Amino acid sequence: MNAMKVSRLQKTYKEALRTAGYRFTRPRQAVLQVLQRADHPLSALEVFRRLQEEHVSIDRVTVYRSLAVLSRLGLVAQLAFVQEGQFRYEWRDGRVLSSHVRCQQCGRIESLCLPSLKRLKFLIKSKTSFLVNDQSLEFNGLCPDCQ
Repeated sequence: MNAMKVSRLQKTYKEALRTAGYRFTRPRQAVLQVLQRADHPLSALEVFRRLQEEHVSIDRVTVYRSLAVLSRLGLVAQLAFVQEGQFRYEWRDGRVLSSHVRCQQCGRIESLCLPSLKRLKFLIKSKTSFLVNDQSLEFNGLCPDCQ
């Protein structure tokens, strides 16, 4: 993603936080940056560990609280991975409709953006009059390394 788009999204995030009565603090910014660089949804512990690897001074509680605020405001997606029994978090980059495939053996997760989900969103609206603004779709199977 180019720097201009990231800057524009950060400005949007700052405004959303400010409107809700929160500040765009360094810890929240650091958490967002980790999620922006991730190629798959991360658990709170994985976010914390990546921040430690980057020598960011932040405690685990602050990571959990930051993720809670960011997900409550819809700035990051909180995804329930039933097989793991935990939440994972994914940066919202404008792709509302994404899905994930998870290896049942090693736990590897990959994000997918499937064009057919857009058609499904339209079909849901036409059949139920619901306006879908969020969804989570998880596929489970075996990755190439575990097959």
